[in-house]
Amino acid sequence: MQIDPLNSPSPVAAPTPQPHEDPAQFRQLVTAVRALNKSELLGDDRELQFARDPGTRMPVIRMVHPNTGEVIEQIPP
Repeated sequence: MQIDPLNSPSPVAAPTPQPHEDPAQFRQLVTAVRALNKSELLGDDRELQFARDPGTRMPVIRMVHPNTGEVIEQIPP
């Protein structure tokens, strides 16, 4: 699952929930992350992304620089 920022430099296809995920909870998560990024509570040089690590298929949380896409921090590393 990947939730991309609202101010992404290039258009990104909307994420789709995985078959085992509850669609209502997925929509709530997408809405919450978008609202958090829009509020700029993390600063104007950071935004939050949720993604699935391609190697482990585990969900990760990333703090990225919105203009460059550089990963500032990732949990778990």
